[in-house]
Amino acid sequence: MLPLVEKNCGVKLTKDPEGRATMGSSSGAAAAFTMAWYRPDLYRRVISISGTFVNQQWPFNPEAADGAWGYHSKIIPESTPKPIRIWMCVGDRDNFNPNVMRDGMHDWVEANHRMAKVLKEKGYRYQYLFCLNAGHGVGNARPHPCFRFNMNMNTPTTRRVFLSSAAAAAACLVLPQRTWAATKPNSVFNGVRIGCITYSYRSMANTAEETLKALIEDGISEVELMGGPIQLYAGIAGGAGGKGKGKDAPAEPPPPEPTGAQREAQLAKCRELRKMYNDAGVNIHIHKMGFGPSDEEIEFTFQVAKALGCFGVTTERNETLARRVAPFADKHKIWVGFHNHTNNYPIMDKPDPILELSPYIGFNFDIGHYVAGSKGLSPIPVLEKYHDRIVSLHLKDRTADGGNVPWGEGQTPIKEVLQLMRKEKWTFPAEVELEYKIPEGSNAVAEVAKCVQYCREALA
Repeated sequence: MLPLVEKNCGVKLTKDPEGRATMGSSSGAAAAFTMAWYRPDLYRRVISISGTFVNQQWPFNPEAADGAWGYHSKIIPESTPKPIRIWMCVGDRDNFNPNVMRDGMHDWVEANHRMAKVLKEKGYRYQYLFCLNAGHGVGNARPHPCFRFNMNMNTPTTRRVFLSSAAAAAACLVLPQRTWAATKPNSVFNGVRIGCITYSYRSMANTAEETLKALIEDGISEVELMGGPIQLYAGIAGGAGGKGKGKDAPAEPPPPEPTGAQREAQLAKCRELRKMYNDAGVNIHIHKMGFGPSDEEIEFTFQVAKALGCFGVTTERNETLARRVAPFADKHKIWVGFHNHTNNYPIMDKPDPILELSPYIGFNFDIGHYVAGSKGLSPIPVLEKYHDRIVSLHLKDRTADGGNVPWGEGQTPIKEVLQLMRKEKWTFPAEVELEYKIPEGSNAVAEVAKCVQYCREALA
C-alpha cells in the first residue's frame, strides 16, 4: 500500500520506523499494535483508541489461544521490550461482552487497564487516557500536545506529569459529542467529578431502578451505590435490609452458603445492572455493599466491584477489618475507602497507620463529619496531606457544634474544597450526601438537585 501511495500521490514516505506510526480504533487498534509488535523494523509508534485487547479471534488459533487478550496476559510480560511507543485511550463506559464462553476476557475497560499496567511494568514509553463519560470509540477525546511531543522526542513521560496539565485533564474528562449528550446526565464540572452516595435517596428509592431514576432527574453521572439496590437486583442475601420486621421478631436463620453457580448468576446480574446504569449515562464508580465475615464473602464483594465496573469499595473505618481485607484489595487492585465519622477521622500528627496495610487502602473522607468532630477545623489540610490516598469525598455541610444544615449555612468549606480539587486536578470523586432535614413540601431528589447546583456554581 505505501509504495502505491508514493506513486499515486507524488510523495516520498520515510522508511525510518521512528517516523512511522500505526493507528486504529476498536479491533483496528489491536491490529495497529500487532503491526508494530511484529514489525518494529517498519513501525515504532502506535495510536490505540478503545483497543480490542480482548479475546475476539476467530477462527480459533491454538498458537494464540487468548487472542489479543494474550498481549497483556502473556506475550508482552514474557517478551524482551521492543522499541515501540504507544498512546492509548479507553472510555469508562466502553464495551463489556461476557459472551457464552464466560472466559473473563471480554471487558474492554479491564483489557486496556491491564495493557497500560504491563506496558508500565516492562518500561515502555506510553500514555494512557481513561476518559470519563465516554463509550466505545471515546468520542471527541484528542491527544494533548504533550502526546505529540512524546511521540516525536525520546522523552519519557509519567501519568503524574501528564495529568499535571490542565489541558490534559480536560482531555481525560471530556464528554463525547453524541446526539444523546443533552439528555444524559453529566456531573463532571470543570474536571471535578461530582457524584452522589445513594444513601441520599433513602426516603424514596429502594430498588436499583428507582435509584437510577433519581440520579438521572438530578443530572448525576457518577454514583457510589449502596448495597440495598445491588442486592435486591442481583438476588444477593441482605438486600431487603430487614424492613418490616419488629424489634421483637425472632431472628431468622442465616441463609445457606451460595453455590458457585448461584454466585456466577449474581455476578451476571451485577454486570446487567452496570449496563443498565451505563446505558443511562451513569458510572458506578464505588459500591458500598459491605463485607461479610468469611473469606468467600470478602472475595465476592470484590468480584461485585469488578462486575459493576467500580474502582473502589467503601465501608466504615475499622482497623481490624482493614487488616482482613487488605490482601484481597492487593489481589484485585480495587481500592477500599474507609469512611470516617466525627471521632475516627484521619490522623494528622503522623502518618495514619491504616494506610500501611496496603497501597489499596485509602480514605472515604467525610469533610462534614470532620468539621463537626474536630469542632470546626478545616478539612483542607487533610486533603493536602492525604490526597493521593483519598478514594472519594462525602460532601455535607455541618457546624462545629454538630449540626447538619442546608449547604451554605454551616461551617464546612465545601466550595473551597471543590475549588482546591479543580486547582490541583485531583480526580477522586466528591459525593453529595444528603443528611440535613428535608424541608416540608420538598423531597430527596429536589434537595440533592440543590446540592448539585451548589457544586456547579462553585466550580463555574
